[in-house]
Amino acid sequence: MSGLFKKAVPAALFMVLGLTLNHANGASVNLKGGDPATLGGWQIGLDANVNANGVSIVGDTLLIQNEAITFTDNGSKGISFTQVSADAVPFIEIATNTAGNSTGTNWTAFAFTLSGNVASFDGISSIFAPPLSSGVNYDTADLNPARTSVTYTGSQLNGSTSNWGSTTPNDELLVDGNPTTGTPFTSFTMDESPQGFVSEVVSVPAAAWQCLAGLLALGFIPTVRKAKKVFA
Repeated sequence: MSGLFKKAVPAALFMVLGLTLNHANGASVNLKGGDPATLGGWQIGLDANVNANGVSIVGDTLLIQNEAITFTDNGSKGISFTQVSADAVPFIEIATNTAGNSTGTNWTAFAFTLSGNVASFDGISSIFAPPLSSGVNYDTADLNPARTSVTYTGSQLNGSTSNWGSTTPNDELLVDGNPTTGTPFTSFTMDESPQGFVSEVVSVPAAAWQCLAGLLALGFIPTVRKAKKVFA
């Protein structure tokens, strides 16, 4: 047993050190909501239901190949970035993003927002193109003057998934983290949030229900055979 222990410990240390070195050389890792990680001088924190896949350091950029979020409510969700090193890489890139709508409502807009110190989106040429797919039709994008919020208007139906980003040049979301060279270090959060919630069920006016109740009382409608949801 002692011989096995002596072999196992160096092997485990090699795996840990190798993982750290691989991060520096561009190897990628996958992170799930709640998993902490530190890469490129940034500590990364993910909200619940948020996954970051293919996270690596490429030159001066912390690259997230795909950020995936499933929304079960209409609250904002995202990733926090806390600088932990004076030589932190300056850029954070989200190459692709998937946002699933499982909220029971339809959306009429969707926003990516930066909050914190001095982080900003790189510019109008480095944001996602509005996506179009089954149940998804975002057609315009608005980047605010401070470059801290980009809002897409259009529609995304309940049950659909929007796919952001592609292999087309500049169809990505690029953030200038603006790290400092000394303490106090910077920190910021990039959130995603659905906007303009519309219930799928169309409510019937009270007068109609009162009329229906009256007809039932008079026996004009003997049975109610089937109730249907009416979708917008």
